[in-house]
Amino acid sequence: MVESNPNFAAEASTLVSNGPFKITEWVHDQSVKVEKNEGYWDKDSVKYAGIDWVMVNDENTQYQMYKTGQLDMIQTVPNDMKKQLIDSGEAKVEPEASIYYYRMNVKMEPFQNANIRKAFALAIDRQALIDNVAQGKQLPALAHIPVGFPEPDGRDFREVGGDFIKDNDVEQAKALLKKGMEEEGYTTLPPVTLTYNTSDAHKQIAQVLQEMYKKNLGVDVKLENKEWKVFLADQRARQLQISRSTIPADYGDPLNYLELFVTDHPGNRINYSNKEYDALVEKIRNTADEKERFQLMHDAEKMFMDDMPLVPIYFGTKVFMDQPNVKGIIRHPVGTLDFKWAEISKK
Repeated sequence: MVESNPNFAAEASTLVSNGPFKITEWVHDQSVKVEKNEGYWDKDSVKYAGIDWVMVNDENTQYQMYKTGQLDMIQTVPNDMKKQLIDSGEAKVEPEASIYYYRMNVKMEPFQNANIRKAFALAIDRQALIDNVAQGKQLPALAHIPVGFPEPDGRDFREVGGDFIKDNDVEQAKALLKKGMEEEGYTTLPPVTLTYNTSDAHKQIAQVLQEMYKKNLGVDVKLENKEWKVFLADQRARQLQISRSTIPADYGDPLNYLELFVTDHPGNRINYSNKEYDALVEKIRNTADEKERFQLMHDAEKMFMDDMPLVPIYFGTKVFMDQPNVKGIIRHPVGTLDFKWAEISKK
């Protein structure tokens, strides 16, 4: 199929899949329809005929469609209603293996200096930002690798690895900034521009960070927003000084996060390079013993956090709403939704 049609995945009529459902219609930017796959090995476990997805970019519109019964479930809720809906129990929250952070370009001043980078990572109050802005019961990110990755003994990788920094550690941040500026011979910090892709939610977080850096470090940070395609192109070209990212897990292993910052990896985007780190990640890839491999991954995360090329903000959550007659949708911390066992009873 790939050889006969390199664009096979672009249309419903040629898309190949082998799951519990098969795609029957795809109206680009509008809707997708799938129906039960009678050729699926476990088709008897699939309880309903299919799924109709609609693509609605506006969260308020989605919510209104849900409230009027046009949608059986939604995967996001309006930000200004999030806390209220969660507190009332209408919206549910589950952990997600993802991290929201700002990445610092280590070849752009002043972020070539590790102590200045650490100062920017320590000088923010994550819990206040979560409680007042993000409002999705996210967890403050005090490390790089999020929750959701079980160790060989069943414990979570994050539980075993613990925290590398303290939240809102302002005094330490001030001391590190002073030290870093002395190391670089700065009497004043070079201008800092914090870039995010256009979105009300990202804008609110950026504004809070701007306020915290001013209050806690005395640093005036300029904010810049760019449309997604321009933002992504500039970030991939390593042209942004400090820029926003959300990284969800592509697969269920901490290596997913560690390998992104190997020298010249396409996901690096900030010119980070540490030969010892590269060698350690390569060793992880070639270690078969799981217990040893996980210990090496903890070692790699520590090495990375010692260099601190990121400002980790929070570990993500999924905030969603299912109608009362919907059950059986499985939301994995890693990956997307699993509809195989879903059921919809009559109202």
